[in-house]
Amino acid sequence: MVTTQSSSRNARRRPRKWTAFLRRRSMLARLLATILLAVCVPLVFSSSQFIRRESGTIQQYEQEQLSSVAQSIALQLERFMESMQSISTKIMLNSSLYENVIASNVRTELEGLELIETYQAALPFVADYALYYENLQSLYSNSGKYRPSVFAEQILHLPAEQWPALFEGVNTPQFLPCTAGSALYVVPLRSNNLDASARFCLFHITEKTLTKALANLLADRYFLFSMEESLEEGGSLVIYQSSAGAPESASTPGSYLLNGQEYMLTSASCKGGYTLAVGMNKSGLYQNLERLNAHVGQFSAVALLLCLFLAGIAVALNYRPIVSIFNAVRG
Repeated sequence: MVTTQSSSRNARRRPRKWTAFLRRRSMLARLLATILLAVCVPLVFSSSQFIRRESGTIQQYEQEQLSSVAQSIALQLERFMESMQSISTKIMLNSSLYENVIASNVRTELEGLELIETYQAALPFVADYALYYENLQSLYSNSGKYRPSVFAEQILHLPAEQWPALFEGVNTPQFLPCTAGSALYVVPLRSNNLDASARFCLFHITEKTLTKALANLLADRYFLFSMEESLEEGGSLVIYQSSAGAPESASTPGSYLLNGQEYMLTSASCKGGYTLAVGMNKSGLYQNLERLNAHVGQFSAVALLLCLFLAGIAVALNYRPIVSIFNAVRG
């Protein structure tokens, strides 16, 4: 019983001790609360503005860098197309590759294959290329002679029945839709022999050869997602799609997800009405700044509540001194 009463008396004395402590140091407490209020308000809002400004600056820099890389890739693809057209012109003008010459006997076929293979050095971005004779129904490529159905299935990985309709309406150099992770560029050739049928140069570009050829631009952060052709009747036709698939929209505005990795996307145009979709792998710093920027509003709200709390304390502590000053002035 005595112990219980002693404990209750000690409990009542603790608030009195704190009250006495604050009363003895009331001036210090008022000064501290006022200084905290005066310092915290501008510090909170200046910090919020600084975070937003720096995040915006980094985002703008990253976006400009991505746009610059995308434009460089578009220019490089234009050079690739010019190289393929140049090789096609050489093939077209070479009399050894005329239809009536190359198909005359086995020796001329072998010589034609050797000649076609010599162009490989000028096409490092091409995995397979071939000269297709429509009348002969044969393809002479850098890897040998093929029947159309075999070339379609083994090289292009397309159904054999799709081959006959593949070149319908193709009268200018252009990309044709192919399987995911590859692109097919076709250049129709005009023949000097009026009796000869149509000839086409085919260039099969894979994701591996394209990435290797663009290694100095793509580095480790950039990625070519797709390439589309704008159609005259409206809309677009996908002529290249990375084997990884199409990215999906992420929770962060302007961000896309692919295989769990977050990317920024931009587009660039090149000759022929083609549009590239190029992505950039977001760095850890960039993602952290995005998250921090997203929480700046919450941080500001909490800081504002803290400032209001400090203002209340400052007013409460300074109330009596202020009233006494007013009373002294009035008296």
